[in-house]
Amino acid sequence: MDEFEKIAKQKEFERFEKVIGAESDPTMRVLRAHLFSENLLERLLIVKLPRGDKIIENGNLTYHQKLVLIESLDFIPDSIISALRNLNKLRNLCAHELNKTITESDITKIGSPLGKSFTSMKRSAKFDDAVLLGKVIASICGHLAGACNRAEHPEAVASEKSTETKRITKRSIGPARKAAQSA
Repeated sequence: MDEFEKIAKQKEFERFEKVIGAESDPTMRVLRAHLFSENLLERLLIVKLPRGDKIIENGNLTYHQKLVLIESLDFIPDSIISALRNLNKLRNLCAHELNKTITESDITKIGSPLGKSFTSMKRSAKFDDAVLLGKVIASICGHLAGACNRAEHPEAVASEKSTETKRITKRSIGPARKAAQSA
């Protein structure tokens, strides 16, 4: 990871913490995570579509429609799409049920598409639903923020790939050269 990517990730993390981090009420966490993730989806659409800005400004798209567009671009793993879809469903329940309480089952619906990663989160949360919800939201938003970073700064990704290719080439050519020189 180069310096640019470290700074970009830190900036996104600070944004995340400002919007979601200090919130202790699970329902508000879900609502804020939904809003944060929707902003990330919009940023991706703006970058990935030829006139994504026009779609966002004039399209009056729902969260679900934005998610379908992002899914069609095949830029985000299916596991994250599924988790976001389930987050959207839970957000709608929270917005339309006056006394909606976030349950372990709700968190599991959001987190289970993450597979082994979710299992690890459950283990480390030690049966604390608030901790588990925070970990799941951070993971989903972190994946989405990383995708935004890659889409918004493709030159940094290309530079990183180039550097990695040089390292691999050096490692693989090194022993071959030594063998050729000693023959």
